[in-house]
Amino acid sequence: LGAEDIYHAYDLAIGPDNNIYFCNFLDNAQGVFHDGIKVFSASGRFLRELGSNDYRKDSTDPTYLPYGLDIDSFGRVYTADYGMSTVRVFTPEGQSLAQLALSNDRGEPLRGLDDVAVDEKRNLLYATDYSLSELHQYRLSFDTSGVPTITYLKTLALYGRDAGQVAFPQYLAVNDQTGMVYVGDMANRRIQVFDSEGNYVTDFAPPGVNDWESMGINIGADSTILIADAFNNAIWIFSPDGFYRNRIEIQP
Repeated sequence: LGAEDIYHAYDLAIGPDNNIYFCNFLDNAQGVFHDGIKVFSASGRFLRELGSNDYRKDSTDPTYLPYGLDIDSFGRVYTADYGMSTVRVFTPEGQSLAQLALSNDRGEPLRGLDDVAVDEKRNLLYATDYSLSELHQYRLSFDTSGVPTITYLKTLALYGRDAGQVAFPQYLAVNDQTGMVYVGDMANRRIQVFDSEGNYVTDFAPPGVNDWESMGINIGADSTILIADAFNNAIWIFSPDGFYRNRIEIQP
């Protein structure tokens, strides 16, 4: 197994250094689990791995599952660890800065943290809980050494089928310029939009498609919304206000 190999790359992001960061998870034939954040140059050269961890399935030690990530303008890497429901934060070189335990409005720890997004302009952090079907907002602060801390602010969405509710959310993204938050409301087959105050704004979905699966969201340079559709092997492109623009077919 080479250090540069990718197995289950759940999420990816491009840092300010133009390097590519992958959430990577491996379960090999010997029953050894391995996870970490793989880092590649823009040309595809393997550079390093952040937060790598090896353990056996029957291990009683804390185990992680990096599922989603975001990177701020300083290159700090925020990883949503599904196994421990914590946000692990690293420097671009892989130094651990913090492990942030998240809770909901009831003071309960999150159970299935699947993605995290940072709004640097407003010092906010957002997190989705797949197991509980919740979307939360936190205040993000840093000390003089750049070590982050968070404070719970509000819950934007709980489980449900109505507007402003989510069912098994998968991935989210935030537009730093507008503060709009886009969350993949997977079981409801839609993308929901909230503003930085936590208010529901709108929702949208690909036209003419009943079955699709949002498994990745990103904001383009012109604020377009790009959605990775795992069910149809496509990328859907929408305007910032949710109007359909284009569909890109992904060939194996």
